[in-house]
Amino acid sequence: MDAVSHRTELMVEIEEELSSITGACPFRRERDNNLTTDTPIGLIGISYHTATLQIRSKVGVAAGRLEQLLQRFKQAGFSECIILSTCNRTEIYFVGGSHAEAEQLLAEGSGLKFDDLKPHLYDKSGACAAHHLFGVASGLDSAVLGETEILAQIKCAVAAARQQNLVGRHLDFLVRCSQAASRRVRTETDLCRNVTSIGSLAVRDASHSTGGYAGKTVVVIGAGKIAERIAKDLVNSGAHILLFVNRTFANAESLASRYGGDAYPYSEMESCLAQADVVFTAASSTQPIIDHETVQRISDEREGRRLTLVDLGVPRNTHPSAAALPDWDVLDMDAILGKCGENSAKRSASVPRALQIMDEELDEYLTECTRRAASPTIEALVKFGDSVKDENLQWANGRLSHLSEKDLKVVSDLATRMVKGFLQTPIRELREELTSEQYRDMVMKLFQLESGGQ
Repeated sequence: MDAVSHRTELMVEIEEELSSITGACPFRRERDNNLTTDTPIGLIGISYHTATLQIRSKVGVAAGRLEQLLQRFKQAGFSECIILSTCNRTEIYFVGGSHAEAEQLLAEGSGLKFDDLKPHLYDKSGACAAHHLFGVASGLDSAVLGETEILAQIKCAVAAARQQNLVGRHLDFLVRCSQAASRRVRTETDLCRNVTSIGSLAVRDASHSTGGYAGKTVVVIGAGKIAERIAKDLVNSGAHILLFVNRTFANAESLASRYGGDAYPYSEMESCLAQADVVFTAASSTQPIIDHETVQRISDEREGRRLTLVDLGVPRNTHPSAAALPDWDVLDMDAILGKCGENSAKRSASVPRALQIMDEELDEYLTECTRRAASPTIEALVKFGDSVKDENLQWANGRLSHLSEKDLKVVSDLATRMVKGFLQTPIRELREELTSEQYRDMVMKLFQLESGGQ
């Protein structure tokens, strides 16, 4: 319940009386994952912190099966579920199910045995799950510190979950608060300024390996956001001979028209690879688009000419045999991530302030969660106080008929003040206690609110 629907005169007066009182959140950066709060959100995940590219590739949820996995969670009884799957992480935020059930569903969807997947998983709940998403959305948990591409990825994940009616009031509020935290980090710190994306790092590293792009033939396979970023950075880096290859030819044409170059369908991919000096792959595919046989044919045709191949596909777009060829320099996502330390260090001075902002926003989030959770109990308590006041005023008015209207108003005000003072402490505690489910139950029973008794 987001707000009290019926605000009586007594409720308004109590809220005005307590308007300056806010519940302090005891959670700071060192958070106990076992503490419970008024947000029933759970999280399981796997990321570049916990697993290699090979494992992440199997767990990653491609767009083609995202709807199917969301449906599995819905059928299993999860009331809310958002699946965030990128090249660096797969995380599931949920309400209404257990961590064990979520882990089992993720394992089944990946094709991995549960015992093989479990060591790579992390799980969080309540404030810890919220704190984690705040860090992800703010770029603090990214391989490239401060990167902002994750915001668009979160937006897509939420949109997919909404289509399955799996975004309710809990996850909707969490996502909105994480976005607010991210905005503050971006505007109040330098964490996200002059950030180099994974694609940009790849373009830079390949340039170092090849001595620049002048006079080089560069092939870009794929036409998604990473491929577009690569194309933009290639042009800025002086590349002029660009060949764009994509399964959907119209998308390759679109990139070619915007960044200069020629577009080719998949059927001509091998001929493009045979003449390339540098290749970037960023295609969405569950299997290598450059398989072992293709690698052998291209290698034979190139006759020992050196090739730099940067594979940013998750799963990999290129068969592992390519890395064994003496004249092929192959970089995959893990290799690129391994070079992010220098880039991150330049903005590390902004991290303390960014963490402080996250804590401030998390305090606000948890306080509001508590207020929302307490609203039904507060409403019932205030209605109970109203009924007690009205019953006793009715009793008194029958015995005070000799009093003037002014005196009767004093009696009425006195009754209101007494009830308000009596309820002030339990209402304050309902708003302030983060682990307040037991306290709410106690209040309901103490005042017999469950049965509507007095």
